Amino acid sequence: MAELGTVNGEDLYAYKQARLHLPVSRALAGLVDNHYFSTKAGAVQDTPEKGRVKSDDVVWVTPYLRRFPDAAISALLNQGGRAPYDYLGGLPPQ
Repeated sequence: MAELGTVNGEDLYAYKQARLHLPVSRALAGLVDNHYFSTKAGAVQDTPEKGRVKSDDVVWVTPYLRRFPDAAISALLNQGGRAPYDYLGGLPPQ
């Protein structure tokens, strides 16, 4: 959504003191340790099988990473590999 906003002249990355970074960080942290989500949901949550992140777990972060380079996020994205997803319209742009 932030990328679409940018194309339309809205800087959603900066909106409300750049709060978009918070859910991105929380979601990515949940791939490593999902205790926060399990606690909030009151139920055990799925984790990556054998600690290996799949492409569809992190492919959404590609445009974010382009704007905000981060070695740890890059490592998660590279671990998942690249695969096309119909619900995303194919491969995300690099």
